[in-house]
Amino acid sequence: MSPESQLYQRLLAADQDEAQQVVDDFLGAHTLEELYSSVLIPALTLVEQDRHRHQLDEDTKEFIFQSTREIVEGLDKTAEVRNDAKARTRILCMPARDDADDILALCLSQLLVAEGYHSESIPIGTAEDMLAFAAAARPDVICISALPPFAFNHARSIYLRLRSLIPDQHIVICVWNFKGNLAKLSARLKLAEGDNLFTNFAEPVQHLRFRSNRP
Repeated sequence: MSPESQLYQRLLAADQDEAQQVVDDFLGAHTLEELYSSVLIPALTLVEQDRHRHQLDEDTKEFIFQSTREIVEGLDKTAEVRNDAKARTRILCMPARDDADDILALCLSQLLVAEGYHSESIPIGTAEDMLAFAAAARPDVICISALPPFAFNHARSIYLRLRSLIPDQHIVICVWNFKGNLAKLSARLKLAEGDNLFTNFAEPVQHLRFRSNRP
C-alpha cells in the first residue's frame, strides 16, 4: 500500500499514532517537501473525494482534519531547524475554501519559513474575516491554497475579492497537483497580469526566491 493510502487508512481508523508513524517512516528517507507533495496532498485528495461522495460522517471528517493538522504542526520544528536565514519577504498563506486547503496553506508556510522567509498562514474562517486579516497585514505576497477538484470557484472568488480590496497586492494561487491546462485554468481563475499560478510546493518557493533576489 502506498504511503498516502496508508496515511488515509490510519486516519480513517482514528489511529493518529499509526498515522504519525507513517509520516515518520517516510521522513526517514525523504524531505519535508516530498512528504507534503507525495503523501499529504494525495491523502487529502482521497479525503476530499470521499467527503464529496458523502462517505465520511462528521466525526470522522473532523478527526481526520484535526489529526492531520496536529501532525503538520508537529513538524514545525523540522522547518525551524533547517531555517538558518533571516526573514526577507513577508508572506501570507490562506486557504481558498476548507480544511484541506487550510492544512496545505500551513504546509506551504512551513516550507517558506524553512527558506528564511517571514511567513504565516491564516486559519480557515469566513471569507470576510480572512480578507480583512489580509488587508490589515499587507504582506509582500499572498499565497492562496486550493486543492482540486472542488476549490476552483472558491479560489477564484477569494482571489478576485483580494484583487479588488488590495489592487497593488502580488498574489499567487497554488492549485495543488493540478494536471490540466494551466492557460485555461488561469483564464478560469481570471488571473491578472503579474500574478502567478503554481501546482506544487517547489514552484512558489523558487518564485519567491527569484523575487527576493531582484535588485
